[in-house]
Amino acid sequence: MLNLNFFKNFDSANTKKRHFRFPVKIQAILTNEATKFSGYIMDLCQDGAFFATELNLELDKEYKIEFELGLYKFSFQVKTSWQNRRNRNHQLVGYGIKFMQTQKEMHNCSK
Repeated sequence: MLNLNFFKNFDSANTKKRHFRFPVKIQAILTNEATKFSGYIMDLCQDGAFFATELNLELDKEYKIEFELGLYKFSFQVKTSWQNRRNRNHQLVGYGIKFMQTQKEMHNCSK
């Protein structure tokens, strides 16, 4: 989990099954061998995020994601794990993505 003073007293006993999601909107690119998919990272957590896009991606497939967060650029492998194809009630269309690197590897990939 990110080390932010705001979340210092966050009750982790209630978050054993789920990680806290940080609401963000970060432009990102997913790539595979031949195609680039543009979208936005939403609801970022330590294990993954929601990738909002109208484009069709394959489930359970690995992609490379590239995005900037503050002064840092990230590029690492992710895997699509679920999809939301509903666009009613203001729900975004997109995919749940899981980060394939450990937290230490992710820290080392920032430039």
